[in-house]
Amino acid sequence: MARRVKRRGKTRRELLAREDEFRRLREERAKLVEVNGAEPPRVPALPPPARPGAPHAGEPRPEPDGRALTERPRRERRPLFELGARGPLPAPGGGKPTTFEAALAPALLGPLGSKRPLERAPVKKPAPPPRARAAEKTPQLAAPLVVAAVPRGLPDEYRLCWQDVFDYEGVPHPSRWEYQCDANDWIHDERHCEAQWYTDKLDNACVRDGRLRIIARLERSHGCRYTSARLRTKHRGDWLYGRVEVRARLPPSRRGLWPAIWMLPTDDAFGGWPHSGEIDIMEHVGWEQDGLIHAAAHSTKHNPCVGHQRSQSKLVPTAHRGFHTYAMNWTPKALEIFVDNGLALRVEDKGRGPGDWPYSKRFHLLLNLAIGGWGGQYGIDDTAFPACLEVDSVRVFQRSWRESEPEQ
Repeated sequence: MARRVKRRGKTRRELLAREDEFRRLREERAKLVEVNGAEPPRVPALPPPARPGAPHAGEPRPEPDGRALTERPRRERRPLFELGARGPLPAPGGGKPTTFEAALAPALLGPLGSKRPLERAPVKKPAPPPRARAAEKTPQLAAPLVVAAVPRGLPDEYRLCWQDVFDYEGVPHPSRWEYQCDANDWIHDERHCEAQWYTDKLDNACVRDGRLRIIARLERSHGCRYTSARLRTKHRGDWLYGRVEVRARLPPSRRGLWPAIWMLPTDDAFGGWPHSGEIDIMEHVGWEQDGLIHAAAHSTKHNPCVGHQRSQSKLVPTAHRGFHTYAMNWTPKALEIFVDNGLALRVEDKGRGPGDWPYSKRFHLLLNLAIGGWGGQYGIDDTAFPACLEVDSVRVFQRSWRESEPEQ
């Protein structure tokens, strides 16, 4: 009796193990369906385990009537891949037969037999967004280039190569202008002593009614009493020689205001300021006479820090009430700055090297309205705010497209 109970217990354990095996196979089958998106070929069901005392597979099995039938060989429990090695399976759609192992291998092992975990489905990474070109020309920029007239006094071979006529609304076009907010890192030091905080907000720089407006405001930001904006064309508009002209109206002449239209080197080929140069097309300081415009060309040997600089002034009485054209003609041998076609400054290359003439590399344009610094030597008039520098158009002409490339 005890022996019979023992046998029953052993048979029960085998049945439980068999159920666990079928459960494991079903789970693997469900995972394959989730990974492949298609149901794999069915695995033939395993035969029930032989009862204790039954004859081995392949031996004659006695029947009640005394006859003996040959039993089909029992399939032993083997790994899932080996089950398919017993013979080919029909492929879906009537294609070439395949084995169960060949059908499951791409899902379980991945391409070329890589050890990809069964639980993880292949994750398709999204394609990165296309990179925008720094100087990409928009339809608003390219269309007027064909019809723009060459300014009076320029040779006929000059052609318009870059412009912004502000025929849009809102933020200054990002393919042409960049907010230079990183200037806040140095403009408040002892050498500059500027009092504003440059922002990228529409309150300080926007395009409205066909004009760019740079607005200085009396409002606190980052410890400063004033906010303003500083725009540049670096890596969006960089030129070597040609004519640059800006049509603008200056803010009222009040203590503390310092509007400027100027150019800096793009690559600093001869070193930091002032060794690679600076070109001031227009500067006005609010504590001076109304309409007094300054033009200058700085270099290592000619700059305010050494007490000797190349600069000139020109009086434009209506500079704060109307628009005027501030321009620069730049050739390999000379640099000329004009106000409404009237010459304000001329600087020539006398062959003394980059210390005297660093203007043989490409430059970019800057527009800003500063507060304090040179304009604040006699204090700042808070009643001057808000103050606005208005720009109607910016155009650049060159003799050929090759002139826009830096020298090798």
